[in-house]
Amino acid sequence: MNDNFMKIQRLAVPMKYVSVSQIENSQYNHKGLLALDMNGMDAQQDYGRAPCRVKVLAILDKETTTMNNTVLFGSCDEQGNQVKVLLNDGTKEVVTIAMTHINTLNKFDLKVGKIYEQLDICYLEGMTGNATGNHIHFEVGKGWQTKKVKRSDGIWALQDLISLKNCFCLLKGYHEVCNLGLDIYKDYWPWVDSLTVEENTLDPTRSPGKYGIDVSAHDANMINYTLAKEQGVEFVIARAGFGADKESQHDECWQKNIDKCNTVGIPMGAYIYSYAENIQEAINEAKHIIRLANEEGGPNQFPYGLWFDQEDKLQTTLSKELNTEMALVFAREVQASGYKAGVYASYDWFKNKLNCQSLVGAGLFIWIAHYGKNTGEFQEVNIEFDYQIRQYTSENSDKLFSTRERLDQNVCYFDFLKEEVNAYMIEEPSPIQEENENNYESDFKFLGKINYKELFTSEDWQNIFVRFIDLIKELFVILFKKWK
Repeated sequence: MNDNFMKIQRLAVPMKYVSVSQIENSQYNHKGLLALDMNGMDAQQDYGRAPCRVKVLAILDKETTTMNNTVLFGSCDEQGNQVKVLLNDGTKEVVTIAMTHINTLNKFDLKVGKIYEQLDICYLEGMTGNATGNHIHFEVGKGWQTKKVKRSDGIWALQDLISLKNCFCLLKGYHEVCNLGLDIYKDYWPWVDSLTVEENTLDPTRSPGKYGIDVSAHDANMINYTLAKEQGVEFVIARAGFGADKESQHDECWQKNIDKCNTVGIPMGAYIYSYAENIQEAINEAKHIIRLANEEGGPNQFPYGLWFDQEDKLQTTLSKELNTEMALVFAREVQASGYKAGVYASYDWFKNKLNCQSLVGAGLFIWIAHYGKNTGEFQEVNIEFDYQIRQYTSENSDKLFSTRERLDQNVCYFDFLKEEVNAYMIEEPSPIQEENENNYESDFKFLGKINYKELFTSEDWQNIFVRFIDLIKELFVILFKKWK
């Protein structure tokens, strides 16, 4: 797995010397409040430290809160964008950390927008506001917040507070425990070897996957591909176009997406949005994407293959057999040109509109959209057939490298960079079964409905094939008479 894949920070206890002087929900001025006070080493004015990489979101004065000199820090990435942290219960949240009571704000040149790395000194114990003795008052709330709100009980606090039991951890070899809140927190704050975790939230029954995105003209001007790579994007599948090979049906940002991926070195695949309603149209769409891919460098430019995106409402009325055969014919054309080939569809489409077992059995790659709850997070789901790529969300609330609200995000379990295309060549497609045609031979039902003209475009081949079927019929008639 790439070193940048899905790394996330845990929240460190925000003082090196751990001494909790007032716990959350205490009978004093924390009654009903998820907050705690810490005072570091006894008889010393100790420092507050960034529990994760943070950016100063706001500095609150006494007009805003009765607790003077409060600073709000938001979890962020290296560029200062919102980023989630890992909590002790395994959930992930963008958070705001409030620190209160510092005596003077100019000691650390505190200013809005300044970024502190994890465990950097960013605050100091003090006694301003409602305080007796030097200490720091801590709160942690969900999301980025720039103010405290006065509650019905008169207490000023962050909104959507998180229990401190679920927030912090202790780093082995760094933190020193002086007093762990009368042992209240010892069962909640784990000792860890590292504050950075490489997430393994993927399906535990599968090997760890690679993180990637699929893009079209909607995304090209909204993605910072340099940031995307830094955030762990290891592949991009770009839309080449839709339907038949017409200039009006090329994706208008196809070239731009390729150039940007090449600049930062992200491997690519490509897909075409299908409008095909018969075999010939599927072949034409295959030729469309093959031509565009060849112009950009061929199979080496697209190690993640060429994909048949089947989801259009025009195809919902087609039979499962025809949809399957169109995918097989598309894949055969693509593979014959030296590319890996696959089909993209939703989980429901694979179950009800395609014969997925036929596709898997024929060696096609499967790219399935199955979100569970579309929250932006990877969630385990039940998929009863094999697949190589799963699109697991279209949510982009984090906006780490794309400013668009929607971003198709995927995880890939197959090593497309190593596998050769020839190992996955499918067999010739079977005869096609199409609706709304009258030129079928149907005297013997077990021979199936065969559309000869769709199967063979040459008139000679049509005649040979029809004659072959006639001979088979005559043979059965002879055998039937002899048996009778």
